[in-house]
Amino acid sequence: MLNRESSPPAPSTDSDDMPRTSESPHRSSPDPAGSSPAAVTTRKRPAEDLSQFAQSIARKKRLRPEDSDELISYSKLSRSEKDIWLASTLLSIEGTVSQLHAPDSQWDLPSMLKKKIDIYSATIILAPTIAAYVSNDVPRKLLLEILERHPSWGYRPDVKENPYRHNIVVSFISAKLTSRRYTAKKIIAESIGEAPEDPADVKRADALDILALCERLTANVFKAAKIVVTVPMCARIAFLLITGTQRLIYIGKPDAGEKFWSIADDNLKDFRAKFSNDQRKISSKFAKILTQDRQVYGDVDISYMLKSACMNAAQRESEDVHAGIEPAPVDDAEQNEEV
Repeated sequence: MLNRESSPPAPSTDSDDMPRTSESPHRSSPDPAGSSPAAVTTRKRPAEDLSQFAQSIARKKRLRPEDSDELISYSKLSRSEKDIWLASTLLSIEGTVSQLHAPDSQWDLPSMLKKKIDIYSATIILAPTIAAYVSNDVPRKLLLEILERHPSWGYRPDVKENPYRHNIVVSFISAKLTSRRYTAKKIIAESIGEAPEDPADVKRADALDILALCERLTANVFKAAKIVVTVPMCARIAFLLITGTQRLIYIGKPDAGEKFWSIADDNLKDFRAKFSNDQRKISSKFAKILTQDRQVYGDVDISYMLKSACMNAAQRESEDVHAGIEPAPVDDAEQNEEV
């Protein structure tokens, strides 16, 4: 109600409210009866106690106990004290209002920021080292961390600290990641082919080999990201084929498998736990998975094609952020040209 920083001061003894006795400076003419001049005494009516009235109003307005106490204290102040108290309260309110910022009527994402979110949402979803695809918002957190490294792209501290603008950025990121996951899942499901008629035959008919699948992913998830297909990427996609797409195979629909990415996350978590997060053992197992994939979905020699493949700048940075590697000085102009 009133200023919360302090309660009204205790009512002081105001000379205006105290009884006052005054004597006339002039004496009257002698009374015929010889009576002595009488002192004239005047009294001001004592200030009215409004505490009960204040208490009644507080109950009717359902004020909080602390507000009720403050109102009662205020009712006991003298007129001058009330004026000062009101003035201080108004100044306090004015100071608070001056610190408030009206929400932006409209704020559009800078074009550079949109471009970077488009690119990095693709590189993150197709990254071979990502820890999870949906769990704990891992992809979104990674992308935000990348954007924070480059405030010149548009995600500056003032944008991050402004709830309205920050939410716009987060919503755009979430929408892009959802789109990237949907496209990737659909392409993976369509690449599975048909089960062989002979149960003894493991090779699936009309399936894409791992290299063709990865090339289709990079071309369709977001072509402008110019993602380079690498051996680790092939191994990760092979892992998704073996573990996460079983649900899609049984249903037989490219758009099916609502829990596809959740299943993939669970399998990744179990996979890392099985090998105690030992990167050497994990890499060795991924190599075996890739070999098995080529037996099922089509053999292709990837060693000579991918041996010299180098990730682009966006891919490297996505990997570095995920690994917790401190950023090296980056020439934004050079990176923009590369990606």
